Parts: sequence; structure tokens; C-alpha cells
Amino acid sequence: MIIAVATRPKEGNKVNGDVWRFREFEKGILIALADGLGSGLEAYEAAREVVDFISRTHLRSEDELLDLVRGCHEKARRLRGATLGLAYINFQKEVLSFVGIGDIRAKIYGEREHGLLSMPGIVGRDIRRARKFEYPFSPGYILVMATDGICSWFKIGEFLPGISIKELAHKILEKYGREDDATVIAAKWEVER
Repeated sequence: MIIAVATRPKEGNKVNGDVWRFREFEKGILIALADGLGSGLEAYEAAREVVDFISRTHLRSEDELLDLVRGCHEKARRLRGATLGLAYINFQKEVLSFVGIGDIRAKIYGEREHGLLSMPGIVGRDIRRARKFEYPFSPGYILVMATDGICSWFKIGEFLPGISIKELAHKILEKYGREDDATVIAAKWEVER
């Protein structure tokens, strides 16, 4: 897996309220992106609390993603709250499992480009209904996850082919970034040669 991040805080802020983490497991990889409500230090602290909990929690399989979201929800109750996207790529099954709470944007580019579904809510405040969705994800596929500092109508395919994953993340941030904390994670399952 090749993973790249492009990020910037809201203009005028020194601290970014978006926090991310990648964790490798026996069967796959977990990509987590949290966006603390608002911006600045309090947003960062809320997102960091969620991601730190994810870092400390052992995950045996993608079947535990909803339990992970519930644990994040409990940890973030005393803070401002955050939106959250969790993508678990199971390399053996060639499946991407995704749980999105709030306005985390996520898309896959493979045989075609399509958006992943997030459910309404705020981790730490109100999760109405968390749900895990599964999507085919094979070697050569690309996942892009972004916070709401990126316009929801961003397109992955307009920048392909011919650029690296790092360049892709930066180009999406540059073209579709808005006046807010903004983060783009781009991940590609590299095809073995």
C-alpha cells in the first residue's frame, strides 16, 4: 500500500483540527481520519482523542469497526466531538470496509469512480446510526478520504494517470480545498510487478 497525506490548517490557525492514523494488521490495513468540530486547538484535541483511541485498540478484523466507532464515541464525549472515517482494506478478500460518521468524504477509483456512504452524526455527541459498508477493492485501486475542508464533488480520475499518490493528494487539496482545516489521504494498492 502506498499512502500519502496532504493537509493544511484553516488560514490563521497554527493547529489543524484534522488527525489521521494508519495501522497495519495481519489481514489488512486500517486508515482513520478524524475531523474535530470547528478548527483550532479544541478541534485538534477532539480529533486526536479519537485517533489515539484507535491507535491503542487491537482490531482482529473489519467486523469490529462498529465496536471501534462506539469506543471512539465514548472517549470523545467530554470534548467537542468529531467526524470520523474508518477504512479497513482486507487484502485477502479484496474488500474495503468503510464506516463514516458525519461529513468525511471518501471515494474509490478502480474500474470506475464512486463515493462511499457516510452516516449522519458526530462522534462524541450523537451517532444516530453507524453502519459498515463493503466495496470491492483490488490491486491497482485507489482510495481517497478527505475532511469537509475539501469540496464533496472532487474527482480522482481527472488527475490520472501519470501522477504519484503524493501528487494526487496535493492536487486534490490544491484544487478542491476550502476555507477550513483540510486533509486528503490518498492510498493505492500497488500492483506487484
